[in-house]
Amino acid sequence: MGDLFARYVVRPEPIQHLLHHEMAAVAQQVGVAYRYMDAEMVAGADLVVHVRKVDGVPPGLPSFVDPHRHDVSHFYGLVGDLTVHLQLDDEEGEVTGPAGIFIPPGVVHRLQLARGTGYLIVILRQARYE
Repeated sequence: MGDLFARYVVRPEPIQHLLHHEMAAVAQQVGVAYRYMDAEMVAGADLVVHVRKVDGVPPGLPSFVDPHRHDVSHFYGLVGDLTVHLQLDDEEGEVTGPAGIFIPPGVVHRLQLARGTGYLIVILRQARYE
């Protein structure tokens, strides 16, 4: 493998801390989220990719994320029969996978795991999660 492989192919890393999120609390109950890509992993990367495998959601799981917004658009992918409670500005509801959720820039949002199993994929269109 050459220099490009060494520079651009990376292994995922567990996410320890994330702005607006209680990562340690949710990791103990539903599993660790992994960082697959961002500018800290690959110089020049202009997106953030996180993936969490969810083997089950305990009843009454508290919210681990505060309502927040980003200056760029992003995407949530629900793979499997995973159900989340979603807040978009002043609207709230449940979404069950498989589904894709687009969040425009500036929209206040919060996603909370509700039930089911699968994967939660997050793609944020900026170099670092802010």
